[in-house]
Amino acid sequence: MVRTAEAVGDVLIRELKLFPKEKLFTITADNGKEFYDFERVEHTLKVPFYFAHPYASCERATNEQTNGMLRVFFPK
Repeated sequence: MVRTAEAVGDVLIRELKLFPKEKLFTITADNGKEFYDFERVEHTLKVPFYFAHPYASCERATNEQTNGMLRVFFPK
């Protein structure tokens, strides 16, 4: 699996288009290189794209909550 910024952007667009427009308000991501294509995602989906501050997992609460729940069934 190739994890380039373009590949990640393609997957985000493809998967998030499945959500109803009234349910998708914003996108918040880490500061990784894989999100360099965020402007294309933002423009295509017409949804604001934000980046969390480094080491501020509280800004990605849903992500952290989901990771915690997954760890119950899939330990590291």
